[in-house]
Amino acid sequence: MNGLSGVAVDGPTTFYAKWTPNVYTINYNTVLTDVTISENSTQKTYGENKTLAVPTKVGYDFAGWYKNYNATTKQYSNAYDGTTDIISTNGGNTTIYAKWTAHTYTINYVVSGHGTAPSPATKTYGDNLILSNPTAIPNGYTFDGWFKDASLTDVYTGNTDLTTMQGGTVYIYARWKARITYNVNGHGSISPNYVDVILNNNIILPTLTNIAGWTFDTTNSWYNEASCQNLIGQAGTNYTVTEPKTLFAKWTENNYAITLHNNDGTYRADYTVPTSRLYHLSTTLPTN
Repeated sequence: MNGLSGVAVDGPTTFYAKWTPNVYTINYNTVLTDVTISENSTQKTYGENKTLAVPTKVGYDFAGWYKNYNATTKQYSNAYDGTTDIISTNGGNTTIYAKWTAHTYTINYVVSGHGTAPSPATKTYGDNLILSNPTAIPNGYTFDGWFKDASLTDVYTGNTDLTTMQGGTVYIYARWKARITYNVNGHGSISPNYVDVILNNNIILPTLTNIAGWTFDTTNSWYNEASCQNLIGQAGTNYTVTEPKTLFAKWTENNYAITLHNNDGTYRADYTVPTSRLYHLSTTLPTN
């Protein structure tokens, strides 16, 4: 306080001190990124209440300002609401830290009729979630990952969020592959003899190589059963896979023409002259 130089005093009197409160700056540290806040700092007049800014962030609830924050342990201490002073230095600076509560929601697994779905999982917004796989998977099926949509176009690994809603419920969907096994039906070969195909996708039915004595039927090629009663499709055409299945190849046994050359053209009375022979059969030729 300055002296009273130049003030005339001619008797007893009382002087009153005048005070100017210190003003300091409070910096807002939002801790998380992508936060919406009206200002980055504010001025606080010592001794007066201060209404602090209220930040917002998608997927989180703001849980107040704190004087101390440990970034390593993510621990807060000394909540601060602006009604008391942090420092007394005029023109000084101090920092307060935003605390957040992440939303949580439930993820339900949908297996679409194949296997057993895992139990629902709780996802904390912003945190990665390790997804579980189905169990009791039927023979012939292979689990091929989780997807955000029932049309199975957007894969989901648990690293991103599906909703911002606190306490909400979302669904993820299993994609499956079905095994198509090729049975060559006793002739020829194919390697590998199977293909795992995403359900409701197409494959091109293979063409097998002919072998000695047998011709692969390139028109009526693959059947539901070894007896070749119910046609699946022609080699080289599309086949839509809707379930695991074994396909059976159809073969035609080669039939060879036989021509006998006899000088006089006569044979025993009990001998029937052959004109053809199937590959697996034997033919008795005349001895005289």
